[in-house]
Amino acid sequence: MDYAIYAVLVVVLLLVSVAIHELGHLLTAKAYGMKATEYFVGFGPRIFSFRRGETEYGLKAIPAGGYVKIIGMSPLENHDRTRSPEDIEAAAEAMSDLPTDLEPDDRRLFYTYPARQRSVVLAAGSLTHFVLAILLVFAAILVGGGIGSIRPVFDTVVPCAAPSADGSCASGATPSAAAAAGLKPGDRVVAVGDTTITAYQQLADLIKAAPGKQLVLHIVRDGSPRTVDVTPTAGPTRDADGNVIPGTQGFLGIAPVISTTGTSVGYAAGHAFTALGETLKSTGTVLGHLPGEIGDVFTGKQRNAATSAVSVVGVVRATGDVGSSQEDRRYKVSYLLGIGGSLNLFVGIVNLLPLLPLDGGHIAIVWYEKARAFVARRRRRPDPGRVNILKVLPAAYSVFALIVLLSVILIYADIANPIKVT
Repeated sequence: MDYAIYAVLVVVLLLVSVAIHELGHLLTAKAYGMKATEYFVGFGPRIFSFRRGETEYGLKAIPAGGYVKIIGMSPLENHDRTRSPEDIEAAAEAMSDLPTDLEPDDRRLFYTYPARQRSVVLAAGSLTHFVLAILLVFAAILVGGGIGSIRPVFDTVVPCAAPSADGSCASGATPSAAAAAGLKPGDRVVAVGDTTITAYQQLADLIKAAPGKQLVLHIVRDGSPRTVDVTPTAGPTRDADGNVIPGTQGFLGIAPVISTTGTSVGYAAGHAFTALGETLKSTGTVLGHLPGEIGDVFTGKQRNAATSAVSVVGVVRATGDVGSSQEDRRYKVSYLLGIGGSLNLFVGIVNLLPLLPLDGGHIAIVWYEKARAFVARRRRRPDPGRVNILKVLPAAYSVFALIVLLSVILIYADIANPIKVT
């Protein structure tokens, strides 16, 4: 039951983020006096709508985004969907020249406003994502009780090399490398060979990279330093159904101590930005690994939770897994809020990329037109007017097709080879 509840909650959180994104466009457009006639969350058939003033607000059946219709943003806008290509091209050419004798209502058309104001309206959606990201991560830290840190200290030593799913060991099972070497809970690793250890991830990376190779651990036990020789075994991994399969990563058989620092509102506020900075760096890592990840999807290679991109399906599934885990409710809610913050940061950044049909692409066109007009004035030539949108539509369609293709591949990966978070 908890799986379904948390899966639904993350979907609701995503829809709320979409609604607020579009609200950013709507409110800034109205603040400048632009004419906005539609505000919808979702696409496809209309579920319900209502009108307030000149704007129709509503919800549509396909929860894959939303939109605000601001009159004058595109020559393609028209309630009559039967227009011929010639009509559309004529509209595009007409909008390429800024009228000088505008009627009062015409002065509310989007393209008649200064570039700065148009850019604010276009960027407002992403700005709402950044604000939401800060607020959600801030709330996640408060709810979770602080900033979690994983220390290079053993909390648990697994007794056998291949425990069952519940962590138990069969009678006569082969001892884990940690148990065989005599490691104990409370041991703190200060170095591996000549490498000083300051964070658990360093230790984990060295262990994973050394199946069958001897490591020299320098530890502190009860305040006394000692040296332990240990040889990680090739540990097991699990497939999407939870079945144990042979692994190629080093396995020591330990679980680290996870500590959480207490927090105040001020502390959480400051660390919300630190946490988002880490998310930003990990976003760059994920995007950098994306081309290689596409190949891994079709080879069935195990996906790395730290570097793998996921679709909405993967986010919902991971949140559901956490929701159905044995963790306490405070951790689950904190995880949900943190996921929401990370997603909003990611969407806000991607949406500002200077590529159509993203908002960043429209902003780039606005300032390209501005620069082109400036150059024309310096050369004492007529203003070349607006960019003919029909000439850049092929590029927009290509980017859109790429986004759809990547989404389909990641959805397939999240179904066939999901990332385990618990």
